[in-house]
Amino acid sequence: MSNIVKLASISALVMSVAACDRLAQDRRVSGIESREYQTAMNDYRAGRIDQAVKGFKKTIALQPDNANARFQLACLLHDTGRDYLTAMCNYLEYVLQCPDSDKTDLAKDRLAKCEKDLAKSLADKHGLLDGGKAILKELEVAKEKLEALSAKVAQLESDLAVEKGRGEKLKSENERLVAAVKRIGEGETSIFKADKKAIVEARDLLDSEDDGDEDRIKNSADIALLRSEEASERELQSSLLPMQPKDAKEARDAAEKAERERREREKRQAIEKPEFYVVEEGDTLYKIALKFYGRTSQWRQIREANKAIISIDGRVKKGQKIRLP
Repeated sequence: MSNIVKLASISALVMSVAACDRLAQDRRVSGIESREYQTAMNDYRAGRIDQAVKGFKKTIALQPDNANARFQLACLLHDTGRDYLTAMCNYLEYVLQCPDSDKTDLAKDRLAKCEKDLAKSLADKHGLLDGGKAILKELEVAKEKLEALSAKVAQLESDLAVEKGRGEKLKSENERLVAAVKRIGEGETSIFKADKKAIVEARDLLDSEDDGDEDRIKNSADIALLRSEEASERELQSSLLPMQPKDAKEARDAAEKAERERREREKRQAIEKPEFYVVEEGDTLYKIALKFYGRTSQWRQIREANKAIISIDGRVKKGQKIRLP
């Protein structure tokens, strides 16, 4: 700390001597206190520091040999901490101009103190006080932030590697599934291609969560056969094996029979279906769709045709008059 302050003091002194030598070259002799000096003193006594500083500077510019103006300006700049370097120059200039004055010793003391204040100000500005602890603390904080960022980058790189491996695995699985589907499409499960439409129709009826007449579906022999066919298809697709069900012909015949009966039932219901229907006790859109269309999946069409009176969840109330699209 002491070495740093001494170094800053020497630097400040060298700067002040250089500046004061330049001022000394322009000295002019005048023993009359100017009007500017008197105005500056009045401002100083009245506490108008800014105006006083300007007045003393103007006085010195007009009368470089005005030692009193230099001393007053140096004291103001020093005490307010505005400009230590200019204050030191004016203290030194006063000592040179008035070596035997009664204020010469005071000017020397204030010059020494101003050097220390300037050194302290420079050290504080550049974080050199307390052995540079402020700078060291900032460096420690920066180091901690850098380490945290490095750890975060490492974690992100690890996560990226994991996701990349997962992506490669998914790509491999996708290629295997595409190959299996291609084999299925080339005829390895022709029975499912032939009965695809019947199986799709059966799925609509086998949706136990949406249907409101589950018992009727379970008691239908034709739907039971279609359920068996759909289960066989799911088993084949999950195992990705080109196998054929043992009862393929029987299942296909049963599916075709169920499809024929469904079409005949739809034709009959299309003829008998009224334009409007009054909801009865215990009715749901599923039951109404099955009653008039032969399949519960039509409940959405009924809801859309009556969305002005039927809520989005499809609930109906007894006595409601709804349109059958």
